[in-house]
Amino acid sequence: MSPAEVSTITAEEMLSMPESEGCELVDGQLLEKNLGAKSGWIGGRLLSLLDRYSDDGRNGWAFPSECGIQCIPNEPNRVLKPDAFFLRPSRLPGEQIPDGWVRVAPDLAAEVVSPNDLYSDVEQKVEEYLEAGVKLVWVIDPVTRTAMVYRPRGAQPSRLSIDGELSGEDVLPGFKCQVAALFPEAQR
Repeated sequence: MSPAEVSTITAEEMLSMPESEGCELVDGQLLEKNLGAKSGWIGGRLLSLLDRYSDDGRNGWAFPSECGIQCIPNEPNRVLKPDAFFLRPSRLPGEQIPDGWVRVAPDLAAEVVSPNDLYSDVEQKVEEYLEAGVKLVWVIDPVTRTAMVYRPRGAQPSRLSIDGELSGEDVLPGFKCQVAALFPEAQR
């Protein structure tokens, strides 16, 4: 292979690669997701709240950042790993969690802005999620202690301050969470 050539991997190959943990797959290349401690804690906290809402799978399933979604149209070698995501059982074939990648758009995808993230990259992921069919996207920003709420098809995003409340709207009926509950400083 010449120096200019770059080897690529497929989404299927990525499944069997231990070194791909904590990575996303973009254009056949592994890209490491660098979470800081605070970003990781916030993602875990959100996952915990979504898992509580899931009611042991009756409402759906909450997935952690280690699980990947392969649902971007016309990009079979693109695997994204939201910091947390939620799926209703009816969205999955046979209402079963797959062994490999989730190949349908989640109902909700959540991203926590990490210290090394470029906001333009986060916005691009939001666009991709919405274009793939995600109904609700939350972006949590630890620096500004805010949450951005994105919906499909031209709906204006909403910015929630630390005093605001995230709602599952019609996507996760009955889910509510104070934005402050997502930040460790508010837990003391």
